[in-house]
Amino acid sequence: MKNIFLVRFWRGDIKLWISYWICGVLFQYAIGMSDFYIAIKFNTPVGIIFPFVIFWCLGTWRAAQKYTGRPLWATLTKFTILINALLIIFALVITLGL
Repeated sequence: MKNIFLVRFWRGDIKLWISYWICGVLFQYAIGMSDFYIAIKFNTPVGIIFPFVIFWCLGTWRAAQKYTGRPLWATLTKFTILINALLIIFALVITLGL
């Protein structure tokens, strides 16, 4: 269980650049586009992006806390995570009509 990528990611044991750029930017784009395509194709909101983004935010935040390089990168990463989290909350409020 220790070497499973998702577990290591959740604990923040993956390098920060991989957590942010590969898991965050690249995977979020792919999952977001898939979510959008399915929603348009079947005329229904899907929302598979929401659990992924929450998982990504927490895992990447932990990776930023463990980051030992330039403090600026960890700070910028945490800032973008906060912005991303606020956008997800806003999207959920709009989607669910709260």
